[in-house]
Amino acid sequence: MLRPRGRRRRYRDTNASECPVPPVEPPAPPFDPVLQTERLWLRAFSLQDAALVYSLNSDPEVVRFTADPFRDLAHAEQVLRDVILPQYRLPGMGRLALHRRRDGAFIGWCGLKRGADGDVDLGYRLARAAWGEGLATEAAQACLAQGLGPLRLPRIIGRASIENVASIAVLRKCGMQHVGRTLDGDEVVETFEALGSAPGAGKDREPIR
Repeated sequence: MLRPRGRRRRYRDTNASECPVPPVEPPAPPFDPVLQTERLWLRAFSLQDAALVYSLNSDPEVVRFTADPFRDLAHAEQVLRDVILPQYRLPGMGRLALHRRRDGAFIGWCGLKRGADGDVDLGYRLARAAWGEGLATEAAQACLAQGLGPLRLPRIIGRASIENVASIAVLRKCGMQHVGRTLDGDEVVETFEALGSAPGAGKDREPIR
């Protein structure tokens, strides 16, 4: 007489829920970052970065509203040596190279700069391949937090060409307040500001009527 077959028991790993897969950590930076965010590393430039900034400024769309392309690699090195690197002489100042944490790729720059008039300006520039991901806003917010926090700056301004809608949007997303239209050299620009709690906060430029 044949006995009825019993059901096969399925294997069940009772410890599966007790052993979650650990999260994958991003790789460590191959340099000492000045600042870092969830998705970005920010580091100081060096003369060895001439090829990177030359490539960045070689895209006509990237310099559409700034009109400052480099003539060649030697010109890029000259700007690094004579313009960007001297900014670091003032504590906390200077444009910083941006690297994506997930792959280490150079994607542009962001940082604070003190002008001849004493104003501290927030600036940023990203490669076109990094547009549309919120990375400019993320980098700008980190620089603002550094300036208004540890550096105790009373005021930081941000300026953008009237037609540069994307850059204006970044300044708004950072929480900067629109001051109005002011002159940057001989160009009329949209100007924003972020105020700190240090003495002198609230100093303002007279907007163009």
